[in-house]
Amino acid sequence: MIEKDFKVLNDYFMRYLLAKEDSQNILKDLINSVRIDAGQEGFEEVKILNTFNLKESINGKETIVDVRAKTKSGETVIIEIQRVGNKAFIYRGLYYWAKSYTANLKAKNKYEDLNPVISINILDFNLTENKSKPHSCYFIKEYDTNEILTNHFEMHFLELKKFNEKSKLYEPLADWFKFLNIKKDLARLCAERGNDESFSRKKSHNERNLRQV
Repeated sequence: MIEKDFKVLNDYFMRYLLAKEDSQNILKDLINSVRIDAGQEGFEEVKILNTFNLKESINGKETIVDVRAKTKSGETVIIEIQRVGNKAFIYRGLYYWAKSYTANLKAKNKYEDLNPVISINILDFNLTENKSKPHSCYFIKEYDTNEILTNHFEMHFLELKKFNEKSKLYEPLADWFKFLNIKKDLARLCAERGNDESFSRKKSHNERNLRQV
């Protein structure tokens, strides 16, 4: 049973929701909603991976993301959820992306064997300066021509506090924003939204999983 004042962004709940072995479809829905909102193509299939990046030397830094997945076409997707933070999170996000990118290259591989890494950061604080844009997406681009150098770098920020009913988002992503913004009395809100098809689909799946705990 879900208690009042349950926070959806709780680390354990989010890992259970998105990183369990049978959570591929929920995870794929989130990833595709984010990418389609940014004008990118969705993926046919995702496979959930270990979330650890082990340090390579005694002085190295081990990284643990909340969710890590691999697509059928070879891209790595990492998802980090942060409830409190500041501008320094940008550098943390870059570091996590870099560790995941270099982890793709084994000793005998060539540089062209590297695969794209897509970073999705779900934030319960404001990070970027655009006050009205809850979803921002960054690529490596040429300054004057706006030409994208490579698809290997793709970083998304979902800033939950910037979302409101007037936000212009791909509808399934707007549903995710509404869900992720739940802070209290989840059971009551679920009952109120019971007739919302997309919300009910997520709710039913989550309730089945929670009963198995």
